[in-house]
Amino acid sequence: MASTGRKQLDEHRLYLETQTLLEATLNAIPDVIGIQDAHHNIIRYNQAGYEYLNMTYEEVVGKKCYELIGRTTPCSVCATSEVYRTKRPAQVERYIKEVDGWLDIRAYPVLDDNGKVIRVIEHLRDITDKKKAEQALADSEEKFREIFNNSGDAIFLHRLNKDHTPGPFVEVNDAACRKLGYSREALLGADPNLIINADIETDVQKLMDRLVRERHVTFQDSHRAKDGTRIPVEIISHLFELDGRTVVLSIARDIRERLLAEKKLRNNLREKEILLQEIHHRVKNNLAIVSSLLRLQSSEIHDGEDAQIAFENSIHRIRSMAMVHEHLYESENMVDISLERYIKTLVGDLLNSYSLDGSCQVSIDIDDLALDLNQAVPLGLIINELVTNAIKHAFRDSRQPVLGLSIKMISNREAELHVADNGPGLGESFSLDSSNSLGMRLVQVLCDQLQGVIRWENNNGAHFTVQFPLIVAE
Repeated sequence: MASTGRKQLDEHRLYLETQTLLEATLNAIPDVIGIQDAHHNIIRYNQAGYEYLNMTYEEVVGKKCYELIGRTTPCSVCATSEVYRTKRPAQVERYIKEVDGWLDIRAYPVLDDNGKVIRVIEHLRDITDKKKAEQALADSEEKFREIFNNSGDAIFLHRLNKDHTPGPFVEVNDAACRKLGYSREALLGADPNLIINADIETDVQKLMDRLVRERHVTFQDSHRAKDGTRIPVEIISHLFELDGRTVVLSIARDIRERLLAEKKLRNNLREKEILLQEIHHRVKNNLAIVSSLLRLQSSEIHDGEDAQIAFENSIHRIRSMAMVHEHLYESENMVDISLERYIKTLVGDLLNSYSLDGSCQVSIDIDDLALDLNQAVPLGLIINELVTNAIKHAFRDSRQPVLGLSIKMISNREAELHVADNGPGLGESFSLDSSNSLGMRLVQVLCDQLQGVIRWENNNGAHFTVQFPLIVAE
């Protein structure tokens, strides 16, 4: 008897330990675990169940599950009811508006010896955060799909093979289908060579190798539509990893209208260049006519040497202006002239007109400058006056005349003209302001027009320096 009692005591102790372990295990589960009878009456929940409902055991026990959330009838879709009907486990996911959340509800039958459902174990997991994340992802994908398909540019996504050759298309947008004349089904899985022109100039392999190195490239190419139409495009391609595969996303913009506009612009520009060239040509010819008329008129003057000289000076001044237009006429861009070529021609023309081209030692040093019409004309006239002044006064009695002329940049924004001769020099009282010479007064006016400053000195001859702001033609 003592042995039997001890055995029963041990069995009871084991039962209590097992119950304690099961209770602890049940309460350690973070999901809601409930037990119902065959009529939806709650027998109990685990600790997570009471916390989820914010109720105690006394408030829950004996009530039907749907009553706990404020309903009077069972849910229209109920895993527990499905278990009663089929005697098999059931699972549903549904939104419960009373708790404003999504639940993953799983029910498992407990059968008696006759196979009748006597208990149902219900497992509830709150999946609200998961559903919100799925919805956010779906919304994001929908927005992406909307942007993807509403883009006016053709967009292609294709794989990149291990040898860096283009793999098949895995996605295309509506614009790509519309522009190329293919259905989406025809393009998906197709080789990109389907739309690449047979006479394509771009080396596709080199392009793919470059894309692998740089991860993105921009280039111009052309696509071939289903009907054979050639579509020039500007393509931006990006390389990235998607689901463990290397893929290329390419955005192709149809540039047919842009190329036509560029061609029209080039034609218009060429027409304007021709027109400007013609204007310079006519101005040059008109100045040449004026110069010829003055020369004819000077040949008729016999009474005064001063009048003859005045006519000659006017002719040289007109010639210096005509020469600017002549060089612009011959210039490629019709905006600026080569200063060195212009000055050398101008000085040579002046020396030749006074028969000094062979006897005068000339040194010309000019930086590589290109000036526009607004500066070239007054600068040419200043040089015309200063060189003419040297020829008339410095070289009159000189057997070995020497002329030095330079134009140098002294900063990024300023240049300096220097004209020197080896003549007797300027008088001590010389001043541009008080000079009776028309040419010297003209030099002062032209310096003001250049916004420049003129200086002079005697140093084994007359030296003139004009410093002026440099406006380089754009």
